[in-house]
Amino acid sequence: MGRGVAVQGTGSTVLVGPGEPCRAIGGRINPTGRPALAAAIQQGRWELLQEEARRQQAAGAELLDVNVGTADVDPAWAQAEAVRAVQAVCPLPLLLDAVSVEALAGGLRAARGRPLVNSADARRARLIPVLELARDHDAPVVALTLDDAGVPGTAEGRLRIAERIVEAAVQVGLPPERLLVDIIALPLGRAPEGVAVTLETAALVREKLGLATLLGVSNISYGQMERGPLNAAFVAMAVMAGVDAVILNPLERTAMGVLRAANALAGRTPPGPGREAMGS
Repeated sequence: MGRGVAVQGTGSTVLVGPGEPCRAIGGRINPTGRPALAAAIQQGRWELLQEEARRQQAAGAELLDVNVGTADVDPAWAQAEAVRAVQAVCPLPLLLDAVSVEALAGGLRAARGRPLVNSADARRARLIPVLELARDHDAPVVALTLDDAGVPGTAEGRLRIAERIVEAAVQVGLPPERLLVDIIALPLGRAPEGVAVTLETAALVREKLGLATLLGVSNISYGQMERGPLNAAFVAMAVMAGVDAVILNPLERTAMGVLRAANALAGRTPPGPGREAMGS
């Protein structure tokens, strides 16, 4: 059995990996395409982020992605303030999602518990700085299967990038078991064969590296008319393929219901309250 990753907010530790349910990561704290949220971040008004955190937790999210990257704002300041604001109202573990290493550092300094750094990839300018930052803060990190040439079109290519990130982690003194591999879902309109490649990558990473995997669900339906059904179907496929966590919109009730059902059908729902809830 492979290795999992332990993350924590201000509440209980959450394990992501083999032997655990596929975890729901709430992805709504992101200003992309949301001008009201971007304006709130720029003005330092965090109530909207706090409301998003509460709503996602109530809808069943087990972790929260926090991405506050927007124009005309200091990224390190914004990430730190957002983390403090979210943790003031929500106990869930956080993914600190930022382009700049400075923003990730700001979020790590502000965070309580053990957040997940999102992300390190194999681009030269980013790989070592992010891994060293995660090492220095004893934080797990998402390994994004992307390099300077882009996203490989094959599962084998993505595995090779994951292997390079593992090698770099060892080089800087970060234990490989702290890596959670993002196997990357590409838009269906851009890469019709992409779903099969993504799910094959999950199997290869598990078999060859023994590491946990995640993906972003909504990427698959970008530009499509019927996004909800596509997202829900992809969630089911990801769970059955052994993916360990999915970033999604927890307010999409169909996708969340499918996630719970797929976990149960795959035998990935722990005994006790989780199973009872399925029958209620």
